[in-house]
Amino acid sequence: MVAGVLICGLTGTQVRAAPPSSKHDQTASPTVQSFSAFGTVSSTSEPSESLRSLMDVPADPPFGSIIALEPMDLEELRREDRSDPPPHRAPRIGVGRSLEINGAEGVWSVLPDGRYVWTLAIVSEQAVALRLQVSECAIPPGGELRIAAGADPGRVDGPYVARGPFRHGGFWSAVLTGDTAYVEYCAPLHAVPPIVLPFVLDGLQHIYRSPLETLPPQREGDCHNDVMCATEWVDLASATAGLTFVGEEDSLACTGVLLNSISGDLTPYLVTAGHCVENQLAAESMIFYWKYQTDYCDGNVPNLLSVPSSVGADLLASSEYPHWDEDYALLMVRGELPPGSYTWSGWDTTTIADGTNCASIHHPDSAFKRISYAQKDTASSTGFIRMNWYDGATEDGSSGAGAYLEASQLLVGLLVGGPSSCLDLAYDDYYAFRYLYPKITSWIQAGSDDIFEDNDSCNDAAEVAASFYPDLVVKYADDDWYLVRSSTCGPVEIRLDFVDAFGDINVELYADCGGPPIDGSTGQGDTESILLPAGPSDDYYVRVFLQSDVRNTYDMSITDVPGGTLVYPIPAGVSIPDENPTGVDQVFVVPDHFVTSGLKVGLHLTHTWNGDLKVTLSHDGTTITLLDRPGAPSRAVGYNNDGFDIILDDAAFVAIEDYDSGGPMVVGTFSPDDSLAAFDGEDIHGTWTLNVADLERLDEGTIDSWTLYAPPAEICECAGDGDFNTDGRTDFADFAFFQACFTGGSLGAPPAGCQPLNFDCDRDVDLDDFAVFASHFNGPVPSSPSKPPDKPNGSDSKTHTRGEDGFSNSGLGQEASFAAD
Repeated sequence: MVAGVLICGLTGTQVRAAPPSSKHDQTASPTVQSFSAFGTVSSTSEPSESLRSLMDVPADPPFGSIIALEPMDLEELRREDRSDPPPHRAPRIGVGRSLEINGAEGVWSVLPDGRYVWTLAIVSEQAVALRLQVSECAIPPGGELRIAAGADPGRVDGPYVARGPFRHGGFWSAVLTGDTAYVEYCAPLHAVPPIVLPFVLDGLQHIYRSPLETLPPQREGDCHNDVMCATEWVDLASATAGLTFVGEEDSLACTGVLLNSISGDLTPYLVTAGHCVENQLAAESMIFYWKYQTDYCDGNVPNLLSVPSSVGADLLASSEYPHWDEDYALLMVRGELPPGSYTWSGWDTTTIADGTNCASIHHPDSAFKRISYAQKDTASSTGFIRMNWYDGATEDGSSGAGAYLEASQLLVGLLVGGPSSCLDLAYDDYYAFRYLYPKITSWIQAGSDDIFEDNDSCNDAAEVAASFYPDLVVKYADDDWYLVRSSTCGPVEIRLDFVDAFGDINVELYADCGGPPIDGSTGQGDTESILLPAGPSDDYYVRVFLQSDVRNTYDMSITDVPGGTLVYPIPAGVSIPDENPTGVDQVFVVPDHFVTSGLKVGLHLTHTWNGDLKVTLSHDGTTITLLDRPGAPSRAVGYNNDGFDIILDDAAFVAIEDYDSGGPMVVGTFSPDDSLAAFDGEDIHGTWTLNVADLERLDEGTIDSWTLYAPPAEICECAGDGDFNTDGRTDFADFAFFQACFTGGSLGAPPAGCQPLNFDCDRDVDLDDFAVFASHFNGPVPSSPSKPPDKPNGSDSKTHTRGEDGFSNSGLGQEASFAAD
């Protein structure tokens, strides 16, 4: 975008446009093409001296369009902060502002490689920093969204792809220093005007009192102790993070603590005050600043952007507003923990005696890290510990900080509020960890894992087949191993999809346990993939591991290339009627013809009580029960889990009927109540009906989507001589079979019984296969040609054409689309 910045991943010459005279002026670059939102393409013809190398371009944006928001009254904001202090000590550092930006607001240009790029500058005057809100994000493959700060354009936020880092289309950008944000969208290479922006910019945070500032001026009081001067606490200090995040409307600041699990598996659990993070959207917006502290006792204070940071979290458990009786939140950090040494705090659930010496490590007023000392007060109320300060205090922004026993340095409480400040040391109240512990025990036993655990070594590899496996978990020092068999039908692709910003995942392929890797994928993007070579059915071992960070999740797709499981994703988005045994039907018509074996079913249901639900699947007169009120009747009301995001597979080791997630949505691969083998031998073609019924009252939910994974029963031969009737000759009798099986190009799988004539295993019997057949042809027409194979549904296979009934939406195209989702 400017000097030293990559534009859509390119380096080279760049154009600097003259500053527009008003916020909506658009100045076209003299050496690039630009076009309006309506797709009219124009090109300037006059050369200009503004064309220069990247190193010569001054640090202002080469954008022809600027959106400038009205200035804010900063003094009024500060008066509001003084007159209306934040409840429970979570100070406001920024305010939300609305945006309504579409493609017409920016400028489209053409890059040298033919790609179109949309650019825009957004200004909110006098902000010390900005964050942009992106919603409805659905960036197509090959497209990329980048955001940068005008004050620090060399730090590019992104690229963002697909539906964003949390996969639901919404997110907040990183903190952008200064009052100007640059936005760049690079469309896919083959996109042509008019191009509709695949995202919406609908808000920003105007940060007016930012932790980005360094001393002087000093924001916090002068009574605080530099934690780096307390040498015995320096190691534990690395468990404390400064937090900034977006609440209901505004940006706030708090403190949090990395919490050790019972297993010590380094799951990035973090605890803070409940009033600091009210919902999952706030957790996703959270930025964790690690080691925002001096480099030595009373030493230099770093610029906040120079310290390690992570972005985004999952809210696992929290107290409810107004937090009078309890005040806590348990998060799991999603963003990558940058390289460095960190400490996961230990904890103590015992009762703390009055007068016990304690310490608290915190970020007062969102400034750099400090430590304060106190004694446990006799006035502590149920659920809370009161600390009387004798050296230091806390301030707004310290909320969520840990209180530790001085003798053992174990966590005993979380700061929730109190009147102390450097003007009056007084006291503060901490939510006692011994009351918090029972509420989070199920989480902190160990970080959750997937259905294949313990597959931590080659000898314990989990055997998997061609299918789609969502939400798998890989951890630090806890690799995932899989056994995959090669196929005579062609190479087998193993693809991992994940968010690289949440931890870089790599994959390696082994021919033998203990041997060296024979292939691998170690890139830096959101996808890694490897191919098993085609050949006889041999065992291969796949190792999935973290190159960085301590935990990440990924989706794994295993596909025979070509030939293999066909995937039919079926969107729904319909409500499940409460306490209605009739339920609701979802119908899908499979257009393809082939005999299936080993069917699998994906279910994504949102519901507040899984034990209420019964799900059945029907096709061609066969009906089976996939699940029936999991947990019942051993528990009268069944399990209280919050929905399903699962694959049902007869080969799974754990039955869905017996699985209890402890409350959250059930994810993973499970065996159904009735065997899916009931559908083996059926033609996949025709109507499939999923019925979901809620058999109890009160709880409600929706069918979000479901998926059929249908592997063909016939083995793809990928070779042969065309002797279809096995009489020892490839002749006109076999040609009659070929005619009956001929489908043309890209028209779906061949009719049942025709797979042996699909020589190239590409999904249809076409002219490519005829060329192979013709090469084997060696005989005249026999006097009594054999009967051709039966045609599906009694129809003439010559009429097996595309039509306008959605037939072309099946097969590999849908599989690719599903993977992109």
